[in-house]
Amino acid sequence: MLDKRFQEFEKQLQLAYSLLNVAEIKEMRDYIRSFRPLAILRDEIGPIRRIIKEYSDRIYEISLPLLIVYAVSCLELFLRDAWEEHIGTIEKKYRGIFSNPKEFNKRISQRIGKAIRYDIVVQDNVIAQIRHTIIHRGGIVDNEALSAFREAGIEGITEGEKLVFKADDVKKHLDTLLQYANEVRNIFKTN
Repeated sequence: MLDKRFQEFEKQLQLAYSLLNVAEIKEMRDYIRSFRPLAILRDEIGPIRRIIKEYSDRIYEISLPLLIVYAVSCLELFLRDAWEEHIGTIEKKYRGIFSNPKEFNKRISQRIGKAIRYDIVVQDNVIAQIRHTIIHRGGIVDNEALSAFREAGIEGITEGEKLVFKADDVKKHLDTLLQYANEVRNIFKTN
């Protein structure tokens, strides 16, 4: 059953990876167009093209953060299902562990004596903080998110700064979430 749940999580992430292809194409188009002055001028002058470009830029700007929110939510569902299948129901007061990788790792370690690799937990915690920042802070980095970034060795971000996303960054985040879920699956399978 755990493998089936993991496969469903992978399937959900495939949707996110597919949407990233669109973002990557947009980034590549912008890069290529930067070498073609007439195309840039035409985009700036042509009203229909400008409207389409503005619309596609806005979709791009919105889609990358939403992919992170979606993917982390899918991971939370996988974690909850895996926990219930292998450990049992969880008290309501502890349900927040599914959105807190460090707390989830701590509880798994206490319950079954195995833990997720610390480096993966720290990276997944960054992504959870990014999700929290997107949803609850409008993308503006707070002290809690900054602490998670620093713990993971991420520099160059300051408190009060708005997060900016590129397709490659989001892909790395999706890869990390998949790695984290795979670690959880392996821990439960060997227990």
